[in-house]
Amino acid sequence: MTQQSDGEQHGQGRGSNHERPPYHRPLFGSLSTWMIRIFALGAAAAGGFVYGIDNPDAERMLKVAEHDLKVEKTKIGDDIKPSHTTDAKEEPIEPGCLNPPHSKPIVEFGGIHGEGAAGFDLTNHMKAIPYRSVREHGADFVYIRATRGSASSEPHFQEAWDKLAICGVNRGVIHDFKPGHAVDKQVANVLKHTSGHFGEMPPVVDVQRAHGTKRHRCEVVLPKLMQFIEALEQASKRTVVVRTNGDFWNEHYNCTASRDSTVDTVVTDRPLWVTDPGKDEPKLPSQWKDWALWQRTLKGRVGRDGKAAVDSFNGSAAQLRDWMLDAKKG
Repeated sequence: MTQQSDGEQHGQGRGSNHERPPYHRPLFGSLSTWMIRIFALGAAAAGGFVYGIDNPDAERMLKVAEHDLKVEKTKIGDDIKPSHTTDAKEEPIEPGCLNPPHSKPIVEFGGIHGEGAAGFDLTNHMKAIPYRSVREHGADFVYIRATRGSASSEPHFQEAWDKLAICGVNRGVIHDFKPGHAVDKQVANVLKHTSGHFGEMPPVVDVQRAHGTKRHRCEVVLPKLMQFIEALEQASKRTVVVRTNGDFWNEHYNCTASRDSTVDTVVTDRPLWVTDPGKDEPKLPSQWKDWALWQRTLKGRVGRDGKAAVDSFNGSAAQLRDWMLDAKKG
């Protein structure tokens, strides 16, 4: 992995894509006000039927209501039109890319976006992602979890996956590896819930669960992790990224796994996503010398659900595009 130059470390090489202030623009503006007015007009129209259509006052009320409804409908149409048609890099956004009505369009990178390519892990925010705001604010990528182990999946994954695609956001899949579950069933679970579509970013296997020290034997589970990585790479035709924490890996996965010395290297030759937020530099697992992604901070904001994880890519936006292409295996 190419390290950032001094210029890239300070945000150079990204053109005008510097850190923006928190994004708070509501999508629908005064839509709620117009909806209240329309409700009142509708109630008035209903009153005409109660008192009788032949009543002159009721007939006049219905005509006024019909006219006002047409006027207000036109105003609403203009009101909900997104005011931003391009993102932070001045690239056009598809008209169909919208924030859900129940989302709160706040996006903030926790102060790190000017330092290189950055994105979000939105696994814990999939109920109300402000998709358009994420795109407008210049997220270089978004990862969301699809599956856990051999049977579990995220209920909101498919909706989030499809809407991020409409908005043109680079997407990636996360699978939580469970060492106690069969490898073939875990791979089948991923393929079932992704339908074999892995987006633009390399797929990620999250390795941060030991499931009890008594049952967790490194010499058993590390070969299983290798088998999972190889099977998922064959199915996805992508290089798989390993996400873990340095201390966790050193305690639970740092071992001589088998007589076949390739077990360790098959795993540790893969790109590393290190989770070590709030540090000046991340602590790496002992077998890795570099990182590709770093969970840099938990102080980002996406939508109404509070803090979000913000991740740095070890390079510029242009280098990220090259990395995505290099991860493809045909």
